[in-house]
Amino acid sequence: MKKIFTLLLVASASLFTTVGVQAQIYYDFTTATPTSNGSSNITAGPITQGNNNGTTPLLTTTSASAGYPGASGGNNAGAAANTGGFNPVTSTYFEVTLTPTAGNSVVLTGISFGSRSTSTGPQAANVRTSVDGYATDQATFVLQANSIWTFYSSSLAVTGVTGSPVTLRIYGYNGAGSPGPGTANWRIDDLTINPTALPLKLTSFNASIVNNAAALGWTSESESNVKGFSIEKSLNGTNFSEIGFVGATNRSSQSNYTFTDNNLKAGVSYYRLKMQDLDGASKMSQVVVINNKSSIKAEVFPNPAFSNLTVSHNKAFKGALINILSIEGKLVKSYPVAEGAVQTGLSVNELVKGNYLLIFKNNGKTSSTQFSKQ
Repeated sequence: MKKIFTLLLVASASLFTTVGVQAQIYYDFTTATPTSNGSSNITAGPITQGNNNGTTPLLTTTSASAGYPGASGGNNAGAAANTGGFNPVTSTYFEVTLTPTAGNSVVLTGISFGSRSTSTGPQAANVRTSVDGYATDQATFVLQANSIWTFYSSSLAVTGVTGSPVTLRIYGYNGAGSPGPGTANWRIDDLTINPTALPLKLTSFNASIVNNAAALGWTSESESNVKGFSIEKSLNGTNFSEIGFVGATNRSSQSNYTFTDNNLKAGVSYYRLKMQDLDGASKMSQVVVINNKSSIKAEVFPNPAFSNLTVSHNKAFKGALINILSIEGKLVKSYPVAEGAVQTGLSVNELVKGNYLLIFKNNGKTSSTQFSKQ
């Protein structure tokens, strides 16, 4: 009987800020399906071959795994690998597909496997996924093409789309010599994939300028086991750094969050959220942009307001508008502004108590301020 061996891998620090034990999906290839699956929110499919040179059985007991700690022996997965450098269209690969439950996304944090390559087999391997159409190496390995079993492992940093499956491929390439078609020259065993299913659905994320600061607001649903949101900022759209953190409420219903960046610079600022799971996984939001070049202003009084609100603003052009939004960024009411006016009175009696954003749009420019309704 084959013994089950699994290797714990933690996520790389470049993507994950909290170290945690990740779930494990393990194949000892007694069958093509997983031997064990430690993730309750991810279904793992069977392993398959791709771009096989001829026809070879997927699972055999030939050249049983040995020589590395935890080698399970018995069955392994084999393929007849093509020679030549890496080509995603022609290079031979092993493939598995991971499917998350509704409301979750697959986050891959690590991979390990034993490999045996003959003198005509691949001398290198990489890991690619369907997340980017198999365009980028997520891990690379130098294979020992000497017919000796060797163990390989690497961290991964791959996040799939919420509710969508992720297919993972291990490509073998850089083979030499003249391998016979239909003769397996590459085998793997004890494949362990470390994934986690990250719940949380981000339903909105927006940013505006309020009182010379960046006001960020976002809403989420289906939170479970979520640590919180790291707010990241960039001045060039490429290099982001953390400027704050907001803890999660972990409600299954909608949750509303806000954050204020009081260090708003002139010009363009980029913001994104890193949504972090308590187990260490994370995924990124889309990027929102603020262009702090407005030369118009909008000031309100009284603040807090009770029944009426007066807005002092730049001279209004034709088509100017005042919009009132909830703090989460949803439009509540819109008021036309008289052409030539520099002050506009509003009735806010019908608004419920709370905080609001007032946006003055005039001649293609925008100014924002915040007020409270009592």
